[in-house]
Amino acid sequence: MKCAVAPDMLHSILSIKQYTIQHPHKPTISLLLLLLFAFALRVIGLDRLSLAYDEAATALMARATPAEIIAFHWDAAFEHLPVWVLLMHLWSNLAGQSEFALRFLPALAGTLLVAFVWHLAHTIWPDKPRLPFLGAIFVALAPVLVYYSQEARMYTLVVILMLLSLLLMLRLYNESSWNVVIAFWVINWCMLGLHYVAALGLAIQALVIGLHALFIGPVRRIPWLKLLVAYVGAFIPLLLWMNYSPGFRATLEVVMEAAQETTITWQYFLGDLWRELSFGAIRWQPPTAKWGYTLAPLVLAGALIAIARPGRTRTTQIGAWTVVGLSLLPILSGATALRTLTPRYILWIAPVCYLLIAYLAATLWHRHWLPGLAVMLLVLGVDLIALQHYFGSYRKSEYQDMTAYLEANGDPDREILLLEAPRQHLLARYYLSPDWAFHPMPTLPLSAYWPITAPLIVPEEEDQRLLAWLSTFDGLWVSYSSESEVDQGEFLSKYLTAVAYRQQCTQWLDARLCHYVSPQHLTPIALNPVPTLFGEELALTNMQASFYPSIPPATDLMVQLDWTAQQKPTLDYKVSLRLLNADGTTVAQADEYPVGPLLVPTTWNAGDEKPGYSAVSLPTNLPGGHYQLQISLYDGSTLAPTPHIEITSTPGEKPPTTAPITVAELHVGDTMQLVPVR
Repeated sequence: MKCAVAPDMLHSILSIKQYTIQHPHKPTISLLLLLLFAFALRVIGLDRLSLAYDEAATALMARATPAEIIAFHWDAAFEHLPVWVLLMHLWSNLAGQSEFALRFLPALAGTLLVAFVWHLAHTIWPDKPRLPFLGAIFVALAPVLVYYSQEARMYTLVVILMLLSLLLMLRLYNESSWNVVIAFWVINWCMLGLHYVAALGLAIQALVIGLHALFIGPVRRIPWLKLLVAYVGAFIPLLLWMNYSPGFRATLEVVMEAAQETTITWQYFLGDLWRELSFGAIRWQPPTAKWGYTLAPLVLAGALIAIARPGRTRTTQIGAWTVVGLSLLPILSGATALRTLTPRYILWIAPVCYLLIAYLAATLWHRHWLPGLAVMLLVLGVDLIALQHYFGSYRKSEYQDMTAYLEANGDPDREILLLEAPRQHLLARYYLSPDWAFHPMPTLPLSAYWPITAPLIVPEEEDQRLLAWLSTFDGLWVSYSSESEVDQGEFLSKYLTAVAYRQQCTQWLDARLCHYVSPQHLTPIALNPVPTLFGEELALTNMQASFYPSIPPATDLMVQLDWTAQQKPTLDYKVSLRLLNADGTTVAQADEYPVGPLLVPTTWNAGDEKPGYSAVSLPTNLPGGHYQLQISLYDGSTLAPTPHIEITSTPGEKPPTTAPITVAELHVGDTMQLVPVR
């Protein structure tokens, strides 16, 4: 993929450009070719990436009835107006809810952006014949717009409505038809119903109109009444929702408090935010994302030239000022007041910024083709670097892979899934088969459709539930995600390590999946070691082991160690279990606190008796032969080995030693046998 993306794209771009030069009287054909190219770029691999959390939320919420959708968004905090989910409800009934279907409408909107930018460029600057093509090709390849065209959210629809709103504003500025006012209302009602932060873009339009007319443009012959009615009417539905919706009022209160507490610097808005808008709003960006910074001077240069050359018509003047305002004012407002803005909330910056770069390139090209071509190649070079990464190794979520792994390795008849930070339940409902039962941690009712904001885990309310599940089921799978939200002390992972065998943990991009095996459902093999005192403080009194799974080939050796504190421990000891082959090489090893990190030894008291559970993962295709299972203790801080002595020894009979104790032999052949060693 990395080898093919850049050459194929470059060949397509040059073919379109060559056709445009040879057929300047056929812009419709050129635009059609660009639209086909943009559409192909956005639908290729549309379902290759797993859904992220917000996309799964869209899918699940769209399954509710329209009345339920409206009622939920009316009352829920941190939710937008219900237009997007209502639209996806209708679309899902027609097209289904595959990843491709969920993302198709954003991909279609992202494609149509190319046509709207072409039309906007021709409307504002009709005297620049190259500008529509340059603006359209830049938008067709813009990494951030390709990215959001392949996300099952409303952002590209908001951008296309913002551009349509701008086009209608330009008509309002020059016409007096009330039909345009009504169309302006409808477009902006839809836009604000998709995302209420789009009100910032609408406010910037109104501000530019007022400032331009007051300081620069002619006041006469401007339909002020219709402009006033248009903009006031566009805001009325949003203002009513904001005033009466309990959910929005709760959201606004939290956001304002967070904005006051959050320190956002110019470095973010001129650095990180710009890198995301230019290189692509991609999580975990690669080092090559810094190339996005090279486009910022081009935007500023295009803005200065557009303002310095006001044009002959009123449409060119107000249009240029509005494009500049929509490009730069959101960054200014974000750095000074609206500190919760993120690139996806103000995505309309991207097409107008690329339009300003196209304006710069077209202006330079008019003077000499070489600097204009240089600007074009620089933009396309950055785009191709970003797109090659996005269509190559980039992953935004691995939840689909994680659930596929769970389906392949888990047993829904004998195991259950726990979801730490319960908002995962939307992704789990989307990807997991109905055979799986899952429970949230902390325990709370789960809705069939809606996101969940969970309280903190209270350990004394959850420990008995965990023990009951371990008593009922052979094992628990736990998906850890966003521990900082509900489990800042990591109680869940620490407690399960203390009461069950942690067989394995696998780290995925946005979650960690761990498997815990219940000690109550295994067939133990008594090892009966000689009672041994470590460091004159901890006594190993008993030991047993089990194969997991019990049917060969086993993948883990589960070892239970029973400890007694002869006196209050002064060190946080760690237990090391090692499996050695005939030449003494370690082939498997497990190191852990005696009963896990929840109760380190220094928290024990004299006389405490506690079982500890350790899982030794056996190598795949372990060769036949005899292997020794050894145990030792060491200081968890200094790693110094802990001396030990047999409790049954006569004082002074044997000196303490730090040599590991061999407790069993593992015989590997057609079957596996664990033989105690005394």
